Amino acid sequence: MEKRELQLQSVLQWREYQRQGMIQALARIESKMDQTRKSIEQIQKERDSLNDFSREHREGELSVDRLLEFHRYELQLREMQDSLRLEHEELTEKSNKRRCKLVEADLELKKIEQLMNRRQEIVNRTARQQELKIMDEFSTQRSRSR
Repeated sequence: MEKRELQLQSVLQWREYQRQGMIQALARIESKMDQTRKSIEQIQKERDSLNDFSREHREGELSVDRLLEFHRYELQLREMQDSLRLEHEELTEKSNKRRCKLVEADLELKKIEQLMNRRQEIVNRTARQQELKIMDEFSTQRSRSR
């Protein structure tokens, strides 16, 4: 029984180590998601301020070069924002997969712990039975010797 108990203990420790790694990986993904979300918001603010500036200065002389520069910058910001949104979606998908794996790991750890508890109960029950058997034999021998 002790050998099996040690094997289960080793499996339990390994699975717990893996679970901790999953938690850390999930935290890194969540951090990266926060960064991309903030970048998307920052780019949107930049685009909004650019559009506000454009609306305020619509009247007056029109410079084709300045207008082209404005639109190029607007396109650049939009592409960056789209790229970040795509990255954010990928990170969300990755995060969801990691969460599922973490739930599976938690369930597996609970099963191993339950198995270890059952084994310990069997060991304890066997030990109690042994004690009772020894006590019965002792009392039988004692009663015979009287």
